[in-house]
Amino acid sequence: MFAAVGTVVFLGAWNSFPWPLVIGRDQSAWTVQVALSSFSTAQVVRLHGLFVAAARSVLPLLLVFPVLQRWIVAGVERSGID
Repeated sequence: MFAAVGTVVFLGAWNSFPWPLVIGRDQSAWTVQVALSSFSTAQVVRLHGLFVAAARSVLPLLLVFPVLQRWIVAGVERSGID
């Protein structure tokens, strides 16, 4: 159960956009979504950089899920979610 809740909380923090956009003055404080939005402006969308950054941003999730898969599935199973 803790792995499932931890994963949901991690994904919520990972996908945070409005608050870091408002307070993130320094690029080192940006979340993934704020950094990805910087590749798109009103005049141009840099697709090459956007696709590379999006693929790179998925890597931590792809590495965490196989390690915690057993506990995530067990937590969802015990919670009774269909």
